[in-house]
Amino acid sequence: MIHDLGTFPYPFADNEFEEIICRHVIEHVPDVLGFVNELHHITKPGGKLKIVTPHYSNPDWATDPTHRNNFNSYSFTCFIPSRTPFPFYTTAELKPLATHVSLANLWRALGLELMDNLDQRWPSMRFTRKYWEFYLSTIFRAKALHFEFEVVKSRVSTESGSGPKNLRRSTSLDEALGLKFQLSYSEPPSFSETLVASEPNIRTITFKLNAVKKGIVFAALTLLAYTLRFGGILEPPRSK
Repeated sequence: MIHDLGTFPYPFADNEFEEIICRHVIEHVPDVLGFVNELHHITKPGGKLKIVTPHYSNPDWATDPTHRNNFNSYSFTCFIPSRTPFPFYTTAELKPLATHVSLANLWRALGLELMDNLDQRWPSMRFTRKYWEFYLSTIFRAKALHFEFEVVKSRVSTESGSGPKNLRRSTSLDEALGLKFQLSYSEPPSFSETLVASEPNIRTITFKLNAVKKGIVFAALTLLAYTLRFGGILEPPRSK
């Protein structure tokens, strides 16, 4: 079947597929939010959504003039309610199962790819990925991102999506921004709600106790980065 992925809805029934594999497609679509919403619609609850796309630091990204969208490890957090800073963008929910970044061959040989993906085996090491994304990705460049999500649907959304396809609507970026404008006038939370939300928990205390250890690791990584980049180790030999 041939279909324009920028035209919604897609010609498939809701909850039709158990698994959707999207390899090097999402960087080309005109509306990322609408695209993922449609994939969410047509995937069964508990189904798998696998996405492969270039990392924004990939030097080859600019060689294809049809590329429209840049991505990093956190580009899909708006679909994860517990992590998103933008809950008004979409109601589609995804559960992250795996996020793997592949690095250029030189950095992979030096073991940096293993360091970036430590959080896949030990979730408490997720700060290594964040540190690389924020400070080192422009030096130790990546190639591709591999995401795997589980589609999460509430009972209400599943029942409402069982009707004809022409009644299904995907939230586009313009609609999401319009919803953001409406939510900006909502009343602030009461004092009691604010107080409950600000109470410390065990995770916060643990994070504070580990701050010194993380600071030491950050300093070591930064020193390694600047040694490789500016210490002359990676510079080609000069001609005499």
